[in-house]
Amino acid sequence: MADYTKNKKEQQKTPSVQSPSIHPTNNASASSRHSKFHINRRHVTYLCACCTVITAILSLGILVLYFTLFKVRDPTLTLNSIIVDDFKINTSMSQKNLVSANVTLVSEISIKNPNMVSFKFGRTVTKFYYYGDTLGVAYAPAGQLGARKDTRLNVTMDVLANRIAEDNNVIENIFLNGELNLTSYTGVKGRVSVFGLYKKDMEVGLNCSVVLGVSIINVVIKSTACLASELKE
Repeated sequence: MADYTKNKKEQQKTPSVQSPSIHPTNNASASSRHSKFHINRRHVTYLCACCTVITAILSLGILVLYFTLFKVRDPTLTLNSIIVDDFKINTSMSQKNLVSANVTLVSEISIKNPNMVSFKFGRTVTKFYYYGDTLGVAYAPAGQLGARKDTRLNVTMDVLANRIAEDNNVIENIFLNGELNLTSYTGVKGRVSVFGLYKKDMEVGLNCSVVLGVSIINVVIKSTACLASELKE
């Protein structure tokens, strides 16, 4: 009985041992924090790599847009042909000037849009001059050109009105030299819009010199020469 009581007291004095599975040691806790640090570091590296790739793609896209859609160029005007559609010459002893003449010219002009987006333009204005004096003004309708498209416009105009033919210098030049030197100007205003985000107004013009061969019975086009220029008002 005494031995049993002594053994029981010794068991009560024996310290209890904590289970490692229930109470982890400091080493286990440190290992867990180290593992989380590596995981977070991998996440940051992955995010940085994604940001770099996205930035590179955006930069490439901006470069492509800059050299294609946003690199807007002016449209071009070209005089394809010019013909004499009608010629009239009148003589009268009752008029102040014995001779008056009228010539109707028809010119074909092309407008070309070199851009990757459409070009919307207003009516095209064509003027003919004789030494600074305006002989006439003609208009072609407004329109819109698609990307890399072109269109042709016909312009008809009476370029030798009676008020110009009343100039004795004109009549003298016609009869002595058989030529009449005219200049023409064609101008067009328009706008290019890229997705509605970028808009640019453009104005282009075309100056031409036209030499008419004039006789008492007909008028012919002897030569033409054209050069692009800034728009005139």
